Amino acid sequence: NVFWGCSAYPKCDFTTNQEPLGALHDTDDGPVARKDEGAICLKCGAAIELPIDGSAIVGRSLPGGPPDAAALAGKRPQPRAGRATTRGGQRTGRGARSGSGTSGRRAPGRRGTAGGGSPAA
Repeated sequence: NVFWGCSAYPKCDFTTNQEPLGALHDTDDGPVARKDEGAICLKCGAAIELPIDGSAIVGRSLPGGPPDAAALAGKRPQPRAGRATTRGGQRTGRGARSGSGTSGRRAPGRRGTAGGGSPAA
């Protein structure tokens, strides 16, 4: 799964699955991204008219249609067959992790003890 983020990622949490085109929507200054065969405003969901002459669009303000929040709603991935999931997407049932790990702690008497000294003989 590919995503794009701003140059300050991960400090900036803006990400998108649509390829940004470097233009802005003239109505709300939202970033314009490629979607299917056209473009969309990532702020309001409006369909954006791309120039048909193939001219550069980076830094330009492009006209678009009315806001469409439904266009921004991504399709939720469906669980793969044979895997039970809960509402939050966590795996359940056979194959799910039980959480019985050691939380990153080393067992006593192993090499490289936390104290930095030699292991006890």
